[in-house]
Amino acid sequence: MTMVENEYKRKLKRLEWLCAREEEINEKVYNNKEMTKLYDDEIKLLSDELHQYEEKKYPIPPPKPHELILYHLDRTGLKKLIMAGKMGISAGYFGKIISGNANLSIKMKDKIINFNYNSL
Repeated sequence: MTMVENEYKRKLKRLEWLCAREEEINEKVYNNKEMTKLYDDEIKLLSDELHQYEEKKYPIPPPKPHELILYHLDRTGLKKLIMAGKMGISAGYFGKIISGNANLSIKMKDKIINFNYNSL
């Protein structure tokens, strides 16, 4: 069953209400594990349903390769030349990539997307 906008808004309001009163609800049902589980289950269900709706209604496209590199340059604070070396790309070509002016092969796109940025 596909959720419609008004149902989405209703479920979002309910989730916001539950989350805003989470402490109050927990205090009231603290010793009642069954009631606590019901509230937790409802929050989980609403969150999952809203997430699925949002992914379909407002899809986020994957980043372009140069955007991905720029993000990680900003995140790590690395100099462009150092990151180019770590990725095995010449400084000149790296400059073209991050400016968005390079025609990237599929192999190069895969290299950029699958590069282990956590190792930086």
